[in-house]
Amino acid sequence: MFGAITARTGDEMSGPALLVAGLALTGSPVVASWLLAGLTASAAIGGPLLGVLLDRALRPGRMLAGCLLGYTGGLLAVLLGLGRVPDAALIAVAVLAGVLGPALTGGWTAQLPLLVPAGRLERASALDAISYNAAGLAGPAAVAGIAAAWGGQSAVVVSLTLMMAAAPIAYRLPGRSDRGGDLAAGADSVGRGDGKGIWRELAAGFTAIGRNAPLRRATVTSMVSYAGVPMFVVGAPLLGGALAGGAAYGALLLAVTAGGALATNAVLARRRSTSPSPDMILVCATLLLGAALALAAVA
Repeated sequence: MFGAITARTGDEMSGPALLVAGLALTGSPVVASWLLAGLTASAAIGGPLLGVLLDRALRPGRMLAGCLLGYTGGLLAVLLGLGRVPDAALIAVAVLAGVLGPALTGGWTAQLPLLVPAGRLERASALDAISYNAAGLAGPAAVAGIAAAWGGQSAVVVSLTLMMAAAPIAYRLPGRSDRGGDLAAGADSVGRGDGKGIWRELAAGFTAIGRNAPLRRATVTSMVSYAGVPMFVVGAPLLGGALAGGAAYGALLLAVTAGGALATNAVLARRRSTSPSPDMILVCATLLLGAALALAAVA
């Protein structure tokens, strides 16, 4: 859990920190937002593919550690190139790094069956879900404090340090063979390069979503609604500059958002027997998210 929280906090810091650093070093909100867009848009491609590869790997922790180091290296290259390298080249590097981004979050969740017994998996999953919001709260808040004190570049460096610190923990995660035959059965080594098998698994995953009405509805709703959240992330530093006199303070808006999510998860976890249906929660959450972003727009 420590490794997951460390990696996720670094990941949550990386986007706002890159925005603040890009604004400081280039003076252009367009370039800064394009860097973040490149970093996040390619995750839509990397997510499903990395999921299949992690599921097929006999030692997924080692692959996860490699993704952490690759993502860190890409962000470091962007940081060192700001103001020195053409913007288009830096955006391309951000796109390549972003392909590995999903491993920093969902990649840890996928290892839970290898780490805890089946009887404790539900509780472990609940704690893992809360860790997302804890990282979402700590990351932007840390960016705000560090950037206000030492600048956006320092916030990026701290973000990279956290992700690098999580890499050795990921590398030592148990493999499928360590948990016996059931988990190892059917798991192919990534080194086999069975391209047809990978594409079949990707197709099976998308087919499962398409055929399951509640899952399809939840996936489409969350994808469409959450498209507005990265726009809020991009706009937060500019809002911070307009409302509080400094772009770094815009990261506090993101921290408050994550804090609200963390509190909501805690309440729902304690009221599981009386909670509304998942569909009702999704509808209400989507409407509330839209109202909150509208309020931020007119602040």
